[in-house]
Amino acid sequence: MGFILIAGDSSKSCITKYDWTYNGTYKATGVGQNPALVSAKSKVDKNIAGLLSTTNADSIYYYSYVNADEITIGDGNKGKIIDLKYATQKATYIEFHAEIKLRIDTTEVTTDSTVTNTDGSVTVTYYMNGEEVKDYYPVETLQDGTHLLHLQYIWKSTANLMGNFAAWISMAGASLYIEAGSARAYLVGQGLAGEGAWDGSLSAEDEVLPADLSKVFHPFTDAVTVTMVPNNDAGVSDIIPAFGLSSILRGISGHVGNIKFLYRYDTLHDDVMTYDHDAIEIKDGAWKLKDTTSVQEIESPDEEATEILSVSADCDSNNVNFLASFDHGETWWSYENGWTEPDTTRESYGMFGPAMKEITKEEWAEKLTGSIKIKAIIHKEGTLTDIQIFLKEVKE
Repeated sequence: MGFILIAGDSSKSCITKYDWTYNGTYKATGVGQNPALVSAKSKVDKNIAGLLSTTNADSIYYYSYVNADEITIGDGNKGKIIDLKYATQKATYIEFHAEIKLRIDTTEVTTDSTVTNTDGSVTVTYYMNGEEVKDYYPVETLQDGTHLLHLQYIWKSTANLMGNFAAWISMAGASLYIEAGSARAYLVGQGLAGEGAWDGSLSAEDEVLPADLSKVFHPFTDAVTVTMVPNNDAGVSDIIPAFGLSSILRGISGHVGNIKFLYRYDTLHDDVMTYDHDAIEIKDGAWKLKDTTSVQEIESPDEEATEILSVSADCDSNNVNFLASFDHGETWWSYENGWTEPDTTRESYGMFGPAMKEITKEEWAEKLTGSIKIKAIIHKEGTLTDIQIFLKEVKE
């Protein structure tokens, strides 16, 4: 006869199993940790698992990048031009390719009243997960004008990795300018996880200039006289006055404001959604109806919004409809050549996901009064993975 036992919170040790023989002996087995925790996963593991569940290990996937803002790098300076994140589900080779349209303005040099332009040197430095790649530095020498810079790098990555690849440019003898949308790049490889939605990570950086200590370190002289001294414990010492740094080291402060550009609702944030948990379940990373249900509604939180760029949803486009409310859920609207109140007497009403995504910023502005709430109507066989509301970027 065998039994499986789990200790309570107040127990000091845990017997997980014992075997007892009638009118005989018994054997007890215990462990030093909760066996339920053996398979526990970290947040990064869950993020990777979510990507891998939607991909094929033998497929080839691409991660693309286009610079959203213009880039200017002065003579003698260094700046980042490309930043890509990726995920792997098996050990694989990854290829990086880029084409950058840039304008070079070489630096003028005056010698004996003669003005000449130098050659501009463009040096590229790659960074892998924050570490500088030190075995390869592409270098290009360019004159004034517009040029195309082509880049390529190939490396082997381990499996189950959330990685980051970045390219920086250092300028010498010239300055560089790249228009918005003119730095284009991609990563490609077999066994990469497919491109997913935004994973919630934000990056911020700041530059702290070096402190100039030349004003406080002054030359000084000293002399040492060497003589025979008695054999005792006396040592040799000297006093050097302290250096005052208060005149050059000033306080450093910075601020990263709130950047609101996306409301995203998925099954990892299920607690913010409103729906009947007895009728809707989460399965394979998506909301879907239980077998005993034919149609159910699920609502997002009521969020502040002064402008909406677009609203999209990852769902079964034939079995999920959507409505929008701009007065905290009092009234609901659908869009079809204009905003209309839905006919709830019909079996199916509301917008399909692809149609909702095509609503323009100007059409959203017709109804928006300061807040938005989205309702998804899930029918039999329908699945809903996420809802994303894209807002105007606001920096406070």
